[in-house]
Amino acid sequence: MAVNIEQKKNLEIECYRFLATATVAVLHFSEDYTGSHGIINGGYLGVDFFFMLSGYFLMQHWLRQERGGMSSRNTAVYFCHRLRRLYPPFLIATVLMQLTQWAFGGYGVKSLISGFWKIRWQFLMCQHLGAPVGANMRSIWYLSSLVFLTWLIYFLIDRDLDLFLGITPVADVLIFVYIFRTFGKLDMWKSYNLVFYGGILRGFAEMTLGAIVAYMVCEARGKKETPGKGVEVIRMAVRVCCWFLIGFVMVFRGFDDKDFVVIPAMAVLLAVAEMKPIISGGVLAGGLPIWEG
Repeated sequence: MAVNIEQKKNLEIECYRFLATATVAVLHFSEDYTGSHGIINGGYLGVDFFFMLSGYFLMQHWLRQERGGMSSRNTAVYFCHRLRRLYPPFLIATVLMQLTQWAFGGYGVKSLISGFWKIRWQFLMCQHLGAPVGANMRSIWYLSSLVFLTWLIYFLIDRDLDLFLGITPVADVLIFVYIFRTFGKLDMWKSYNLVFYGGILRGFAEMTLGAIVAYMVCEARGKKETPGKGVEVIRMAVRVCCWFLIGFVMVFRGFDDKDFVVIPAMAVLLAVAEMKPIISGGVLAGGLPIWEG
């Protein structure tokens, strides 16, 4: 199986990544320092985009590799690569948050040591496996969920891609229906489901959805069909619709059942951006792998 690819950043997707980061930052700053959600009420939905994007890049990576049927080894290699990138900022953020809370609280050294002991499981990224970690560490729950799900999803894909593609779309729908019926919003990370924080369910559905989008775009590129004259107009119209839906929910809604509108909008936006980015500078032809022979 040969793969023809130029691995360059997609600048349109990078812009979306920056905007998602900004929305989360504004929301957390507003909640922590003003007591309200601020001007972007649904800013936390940027986390959902990050989950989706992580699954999207995960599938891209898998499609680029020459695989020899050793799922455990392949998964371990990818997982270690991701952990080297994710753990240092995770560790720094955890330590700084604990030090900041201690400094502003005016407590003694004994309290500082006690505080670190209370979040000891977080240093192993276990707070979503039933470990007792305080809710004051909410700002980095995403990373611990991402690390756990990265291993799980990559292993599932490498183990049996056809089974993954057959089961996960149904599983995703069931998970989103469960979240909708039970919580009425996507922000449900504080809830427990058996031994998992709710964010694990939310992250699994969104990461696998991103992986499915990446695979579908790869398949579409592999067909090498010449698009019609009106395709670019349609793509731009789709982008505008997605921008409007995501922007409307983030600014004017948030924390209600309208949250779920952004999930298909984000998925479609990712697919369109990969097929033909608006910002072409620095983006070479290729994008996702094109299968040959």
